[in-house]
Amino acid sequence: MGSGIPMDWIEEWMEKLKEKIKQVPLRNAMVIFFLIAFIFITILYFLTVQTCDNCINMLKKIYFSNEDYFEKEDMICYIEYAATLRQKAQNRILFFYFLKRYNLIFYIPIGIYIASYFYYKEKLKEPLRFLHQGAEHLAENDLDFSFTYNSKDEMGEICQTFENMRFQLVENQKEIWEIIESQRQCNAMFAHDLRTPLTVMHGYLDMLKKYHVNLSEEKLVEILKILTRQVERMEQFSDTMKELHGMEDLIVRKKSANLQELCQKIEENIKGLSGKIPIMFEVLFSAEPFFCNFDEASILEVLDNMIGNALRYAKTRIEVKVDLEHDMFLLYVKDDGCGFSKEDKKNAFQPYYSGEGKEHGHFGLGLTIANQLCHKHGGKLEITNSIYGGAIVCAMFSII
Repeated sequence: MGSGIPMDWIEEWMEKLKEKIKQVPLRNAMVIFFLIAFIFITILYFLTVQTCDNCINMLKKIYFSNEDYFEKEDMICYIEYAATLRQKAQNRILFFYFLKRYNLIFYIPIGIYIASYFYYKEKLKEPLRFLHQGAEHLAENDLDFSFTYNSKDEMGEICQTFENMRFQLVENQKEIWEIIESQRQCNAMFAHDLRTPLTVMHGYLDMLKKYHVNLSEEKLVEILKILTRQVERMEQFSDTMKELHGMEDLIVRKKSANLQELCQKIEENIKGLSGKIPIMFEVLFSAEPFFCNFDEASILEVLDNMIGNALRYAKTRIEVKVDLEHDMFLLYVKDDGCGFSKEDKKNAFQPYYSGEGKEHGHFGLGLTIANQLCHKHGGKLEITNSIYGGAIVCAMFSII
């Protein structure tokens, strides 16, 4: 137990020393390592010279007379006199003389190698390993990694720069995916919202095919005007889509207009959308002309999405009601379907969400688009279930 304490202290001291060296700049660290190597080489040199001198003196005392020792101390004189020595003593003394004079030839490269080895091990090996592994991940297009090399030297800065680059690549990749997703949503929204005008046009065209003989000229002109307005809506929507990069870019342009005319256009759209499932329409406020600020295209688009959603789940009928409450214009769409589940209420406004068991192949964008437009119009979109069964969607628009 007592011998373990000094060893632990030494290990702790070595770890602290390594950590300090790790923080030293590369150039300074190189100077330190080679300076330590120079000190050790110098110490080894003098120890070797002293050892060789001692060995030579000892051999001379054994194999030389005192007279020979004092007269022939120089190596050259000794070599001339070496013939008198025994062969074994001659080889040993020559070896020690050689080692004494030329030991630096061996110590210097060994010292350089050892200093270089520890310099690489302590300063370069770990960060280079991190960088190599990171480069391999990048080559495989894998950014799900990270490494931390805690050092204030140049390698630490390079590793931190590499980590910053990886993080920036992750952010760039997220941005690219967001752009792709936004473009996908825009494309889906464009395809989704073209359905309603086309459905309205299809409904009125079917009416013309079936009843054109019995329709009066006035009714034909009215239907043609409705069809023209739907074409204009499609053109307007197409122009808007050219400027959009995502749903968040949806633009609401309010202007003063007659609310009564808006209700008439809502009724026209509903008639065009009515088919196998009848759609009942009711205005809950006075039908007199009333001017206020709203974006007609946005309100009609919200209504189209609400009715489109209701048509997917209604069984026998759909009710549409409009009302005024203070400075808000309210649109209610009620169906007699299965209503909203808890999961539906939680995710109904998420892009591409469709409840379990619902119709496949739908983009799941109707309520998402409607919710965005309501908020941009200073209102909101709410969903709930009727106490008599079925779903109710309420869209609110600020008209001030």
